[in-house]
Amino acid sequence: MKKTLFLLRLIPVFLFVAILSLSLRIGDAWYHFKEGEKMIGTSDALAQNAISMAPEATTPQTLTESEILVLQQLAKRRAALDEREHILTVKQKELEQLEQQITTQKKELQSLQKKLEEQNLHLPDDDMTYLIKIYANMRPQEAARLLQTQDAELRKKIIRRLPAPKSAAILEKMDTETALSLTRELNTPMQP
Repeated sequence: MKKTLFLLRLIPVFLFVAILSLSLRIGDAWYHFKEGEKMIGTSDALAQNAISMAPEATTPQTLTESEILVLQQLAKRRAALDEREHILTVKQKELEQLEQQITTQKKELQSLQKKLEEQNLHLPDDDMTYLIKIYANMRPQEAARLLQTQDAELRKKIIRRLPAPKSAAILEKMDTETALSLTRELNTPMQP
């Protein structure tokens, strides 16, 4: 008895849901029908193209307006997909060419790097390079003290060839007059 009463109470709910879903379906069909009327006038050529691609069992006289609309939409989608495929193919070819160029340039750079390394291995250390290495390995206080006693041209050459952080640390440890003088000298172009 309780079960029957419960089921009787559910009948209005089921009816409400059924009517609601039916009205939504009718509204959706009406919307598509109105959209189809708009598109039929502007895309007759696409429809003819779609009809020609349809199976031979269907003829234009047997197709309804909604079927024509669906065929038109399918033709548009197919054209859009074909265009996208073409664009992707072109981009893929461009990427392959760029990849080949990058690979070629990478090989060239590696060979140039090997040549440079070989040339650097065969270069003898000249006196100036050796002197620069010595000053680079010194503490900034000691390097500053020694550089203050050197002539201006030698001091300028050494400071220019040292790494910038090391040069800054040495200049910081020099007395003010020598550091100013060296800064002015560094501002002038270097003579060969």
